Parts: sequence; structure tokens; C-alpha cells
Amino acid sequence: MFKLLFLGSLLLLGARADEDLLDDSMRRCGNVTCSSGQRCVSVPMDNPNYRICIAKQPRKLPMFPCRESRTWGGCCNTTGKYGCPAGSKCGKSVYQCASGVAPPQVNHCMKNTCMNNLQCGVNEACYPAGTVDPYTTTCHSATCYRNSHCRRAVNGTMQQGICTPFGKIWCWNEYLGGFHCVYPTDVCGYRGKACKSKNNRGQMQCIWKDGKPTCEKVPPPPP
Repeated sequence: MFKLLFLGSLLLLGARADEDLLDDSMRRCGNVTCSSGQRCVSVPMDNPNYRICIAKQPRKLPMFPCRESRTWGGCCNTTGKYGCPAGSKCGKSVYQCASGVAPPQVNHCMKNTCMNNLQCGVNEACYPAGTVDPYTTTCHSATCYRNSHCRRAVNGTMQQGICTPFGKIWCWNEYLGGFHCVYPTDVCGYRGKACKSKNNRGQMQCIWKDGKPTCEKVPPPPP
């Protein structure tokens, strides 16, 4: 199942996967109060420096028609016949972009993969549902999850950076690539520092590549 969602949709997508996992009463988000249809989350979890309001999800996940889903071996219900194991929910898949034939309409059983950052691997953190995965919490790329993690020595002087989200434009949409440390001298990414287009190279994007912020040409849309 494709795990990445549009970075620009962080303020729009749902954040709920299990009713008992998240508390929808959390509406105060720094200096902002989330609307009645939203809740405040830290991205990744335990990050006091990056908190956003995202929309609540419906308790029942959207699903493709049962007949079509079963044709491809997918689930139809959260429980019962054609259902999912305990602790999982049945819902629509999120597909990678493709040209030509449309992908099959198949549902999958989905389950939260983490409750906190300690349950994730090296250079990963736990992201709330609705930020990386549409319906579940998931471990995803992060070499930091708070600003205090971002300090480095430059010519004998300690430099303070910030832990910031990186996107990546792929299939002509922007996806959340993870959280990483950026510093004032980096080529892009620090406090919104953007890439500059040179020699008519087209639109450029700031991505995390080979352990550092990098400017790269935005790929063309699929045919």
C-alpha cells in the first residue's frame, strides 16, 4: 500500500484510525484553536515545534464496492465475513500514480504500526494518522523530531538548526518525505529557503537526499 500523502494536504486530511487511540477533544494548537471538525497533532509525535490542525476522519473508513474488492482478494468489512483481523480496519487503498490502465479498486486491512517514536526504527519517527498514511499511525523517515536534535559544529562553533518537514514532488503532487535538520548555511529548506532555477532548468524542489537538503528538478507529470 502506498504510504505517502500530499504534503499540502496536512491541514485537510483526517487524523483518526482507532477511536481509543486519539483524543479528538485536543483542539488547542499553539496559538491557534482548531475548528470543531479538526484536532491538533504533533508531527511527528512528541514534536513540540510542529503542531497542526488536521480534520477528523469518519469512524467508518471509505471502501470500494465489495464485489470489486473481493475480485482482487481485498476485504469488504472490518469484522465478519471478508473482514479483517482484530485490531485492523478495512478501507480503500492509496495507490501510486500510474499511466494507462486504472489500478484495481481493492480494499486492504489497515492497522496502526506505532504509538510513539520509540517503536520505530533508526532514522524514523511515528507519524499520526492523516499525515503520512491516511488512516493509520505509521513509522516514516525522520532524523529528528524536535529542534533540540539539530546542533552541529561548524569550524569549531556550534550551529543551531531547525527540524523541518521535507516534501517531494512526484507524479506532479507533493508528498511528505520526512523531518530532518536544516541549518542557515544549507542550500535550501531553512525557514522556507527555496531552490532557485538556473539556466532554464525548470521548476526546482528542495528534497532530502544523501543526508542533506538538495535542490532537484521537478520531474514531468506522467503521460
